Amino acid sequence: MANLFISFLGTSDYKVCRYYFDNNKNDYCDTKFIQEALISKYCKYLNEENDRIYIFVTKKAEEKNWNELEYALRSIDNLNCKIIKRNIPNGNNEADLWEIFNIVNNEIIDNDEIYLDITHAFRFIPMISCYLLNFAKIQKNITIKHINYGSIESLLPNIHSGLISDLEKDIPNIEDRLAPVYELSLLDSLFDWSTSLDGFIKYGNATKIKDTIKKNNLKFSPLNLFSANNSSKKGDCMEDCLRNLISKISDYLDVFTKAVYISDVQKALLYIRNIKKALDDLKNDTNFSSESLVSIRNDNPQIELTLDTLHGLRKEFKDISYDNDIMDSFKISAWCLNHEMYQPSITILYESTITYFLNLLTNILPQDVNNKNYLKKREFVSSLLNVTSNNENLRGYDYISKAQQEMLQNYIRNNKLVLCNLYKFVGHVRHCVNHAKTSSSEYYRITIKDTIGYLNKLKNKDYPLNMDIFELYKELIKYVFCEIGLEY
Repeated sequence: MANLFISFLGTSDYKVCRYYFDNNKNDYCDTKFIQEALISKYCKYLNEENDRIYIFVTKKAEEKNWNELEYALRSIDNLNCKIIKRNIPNGNNEADLWEIFNIVNNEIIDNDEIYLDITHAFRFIPMISCYLLNFAKIQKNITIKHINYGSIESLLPNIHSGLISDLEKDIPNIEDRLAPVYELSLLDSLFDWSTSLDGFIKYGNATKIKDTIKKNNLKFSPLNLFSANNSSKKGDCMEDCLRNLISKISDYLDVFTKAVYISDVQKALLYIRNIKKALDDLKNDTNFSSESLVSIRNDNPQIELTLDTLHGLRKEFKDISYDNDIMDSFKISAWCLNHEMYQPSITILYESTITYFLNLLTNILPQDVNNKNYLKKREFVSSLLNVTSNNENLRGYDYISKAQQEMLQNYIRNNKLVLCNLYKFVGHVRHCVNHAKTSSSEYYRITIKDTIGYLNKLKNKDYPLNMDIFELYKELIKYVFCEIGLEY
């Protein structure tokens, strides 16, 4: 792991000003180059062997400002880090932009910790840098330590002409040329949230949301949340409660994701309900009154972003109830499909249909079946559905009389025959997907052909015989939902 400072040198006639950090005017550096101020602040003790300072320059910037900047940097006390100049094109066309992207990206190595200065050069250069670093976070696992902007234009209102070139004339004393250095790491957080939400909304993966919340650490001051007559202890409690609740929600999301991946529908439902309850607590708990939350939002934009993101997730689970496990398990299957998680979706739909029939037949199952454990009862119902769909007789269940079997099969035929048949075809698709049946296998081809044939006959459709198995599954789940009275 190494440190890397990245900056772009412009062509302006820079003027000496007092760059100050963290809104503290006693923490400053008097210089005409923001690079000198930032490196003096963050890079003075970097290791010469592993750490690097890269200044990217166009030909014109090099001719006008590089020699003076290099001298200023090499004059910084205790700076032992490599200072490297890299030439870049002007960026006048798309080819130049790609070249800039590649030049900078080639200097980033795996696990670098990045300090980015976006003060100078053409405006699109800092934009490219931000997008590049987001790319490098994924490609090279980098960490962004700081993104800074030195705001010399803050001095413009005090310059009569409004031109930086008149800075020395209108503000002769350096100590009056106060230019704040802004910390813009929020840009990195916004990128994190974008990829986190994209991963969850599209693909159902909440791990990145948890990582983003953990990374940002939800730092905010509780002392401004309450009026002066309240104690800071109450503020500390407020901070802890909010921090813990948000952390709990992110943990629940992560566990839910992992449960879905292994088709553990009971755990998935448990944690969806935990998520919904925690979000309700966040919305309704009197400890988090509107006035308090407004104070938090004003105090730290990251808290506002986190809260808005979590509340936005409510719509992901709005159809899940707190008590109807059977129907909710079908909804989990649909949720998986909508997030392109095909294997869990197929498996959960198949198992949920067994649960549905087991519940449907509970009151008419023979006592010998009801006396079995839950797993044995599920096995019996699955076998019953398959033989009913195939117009066959049960085998291996000697404790069930022929009359009892006919009674159960007739009940299914008279009430849920279509769902019974759909169950069989869902089972075939599940077998292909879960047992790695390839499109070249005979079982796969028969599954596709027979399933399409049944759907065409059932709905008077004309599905093509060359349908992809996942497109076929999307049709199957629609008909299953129709049969159990759910919308899809």
